[in-house]
Amino acid sequence: MSYCQRTIENGLRMSAAKAFLHPARKRGNVDVRTHAHVTNIIFEGKRAVGVRYLKGGKGGAPVEVRASKEVILSGGTYNSPQVLQLSGVGSPELLQSLGIEVRHALPGVGEGLQDHYAPRSVARVKNIRTINELRRGLSLWVEALKWATTRRGLLSLSPTMVYCFWHSGETTESSDLQLTFTPASYKEGVQGQLEDEPGMTVASWQQRPGEPRLCPRPLVRSVRAADHPDQLSGRGDRSPRRRRRHEAGAPAARVRAARAVLRL
Repeated sequence: MSYCQRTIENGLRMSAAKAFLHPARKRGNVDVRTHAHVTNIIFEGKRAVGVRYLKGGKGGAPVEVRASKEVILSGGTYNSPQVLQLSGVGSPELLQSLGIEVRHALPGVGEGLQDHYAPRSVARVKNIRTINELRRGLSLWVEALKWATTRRGLLSLSPTMVYCFWHSGETTESSDLQLTFTPASYKEGVQGQLEDEPGMTVASWQQRPGEPRLCPRPLVRSVRAADHPDQLSGRGDRSPRRRRRHEAGAPAARVRAARAVLRL
């Protein structure tokens, strides 16, 4: 169990763009193109030599960019495998069924992806203020003044403050659960909206959920890059083993919530 590492500098949350991309653009050899929707990788044989994208986003004019050395694909969990499949890298049966020329047969591309569901345990808090109260009224003005003068306090924090790695049973060889602690609580069924009463939240989810073949749905659905990838299936979470892990995570979250000591 430990405090979370946070990408904060001088009281401001630091994104990857601010930390790395913006300074790199000053070198003169970095060209950032926004509103560009990548459609596929350009291959010569089995060598990637460039990419095609739609200028202006979906529905824009096609543009080709050639690489002098190498192509690095970093499109995220969904879009990287989708671009590979659209470029002819993936399961031959799937690609052929969509009319995509097979460049490299690699059946695992786009398959076996699963979400890490995180049940949340919420507890009411006594004798101390949480983010729920500090983010409104006079308290918020006090926090704003504190941040302006010291770059500390509520406005310099990220929501999740503590991580904990735990195990779902005594026979587990290594941690298979991750718990996170937030000194705030959210309204049920509303994304990102804090409750009015004092509260805190402990969420738990599985590490290495395994059993990827329970969710074999490929991401790509058509030859159009603008078509959203198929979403993840929750079927894997119905397996007995994964259900037991979720059930073990809930009481562990409640125990840690009961023992929590808040210092904001």
